[in-house]
Amino acid sequence: MEWTEAFKVVFAMVASVGGASAIILILSSWLVKVWGQRILSRERAELHRLAKQHEISFSQLHVERAHVIKDLYEKLVDLYDSMQSLLNYFQGADEPSLDEKAQVFRDAHNEFIRAVARNKIYFGKDTCEIMDRLFFSSRDTYIDKTTYPIDPRHPERHAVKGLYQERTEMWEKAREAFKKDIISLKERLEKEFRSLLGVEN
Repeated sequence: MEWTEAFKVVFAMVASVGGASAIILILSSWLVKVWGQRILSRERAELHRLAKQHEISFSQLHVERAHVIKDLYEKLVDLYDSMQSLLNYFQGADEPSLDEKAQVFRDAHNEFIRAVARNKIYFGKDTCEIMDRLFFSSRDTYIDKTTYPIDPRHPERHAVKGLYQERTEMWEKAREAFKKDIISLKERLEKEFRSLLGVEN
């Protein structure tokens, strides 16, 4: 066998192997592309499903939180109104007695605290701190108001020396705390609630 024939045989072998390799390469490239597209399509569909599921969960959480905020805010307003009514300097003759107002205040305070305790999970640390401070300020105001007889016509008011003065000082302290702390905390909590609901301030 001559060199030219050997070269032709080798060239033919290389060409056939190269051609087969090229065909295999083209086919494998095509298969990889098809499989890749299928896998990518499947993954894309799964990601879309997860995103939708997350969106629905987030939406449900937002709706639940909105209900919680609504309930808490109603209780906050009841607490605020009952406190303000009790602390007013002027008490109308047709209004409930101070003892009755103190009872309403106490009940509103307890309702607010129970609602906060049941729903703290929906709020961040800062919001919870505001609610806690509101709780303590409200509690302290109630204690200041009820340490001495609430009704100014109570027989002990003038019978016990200094009681009237002490009672007056405690009530003034409670009024000052209301103006200084309660109103400010209520406004801060309202701002937090608006922010959580996406309402612009």
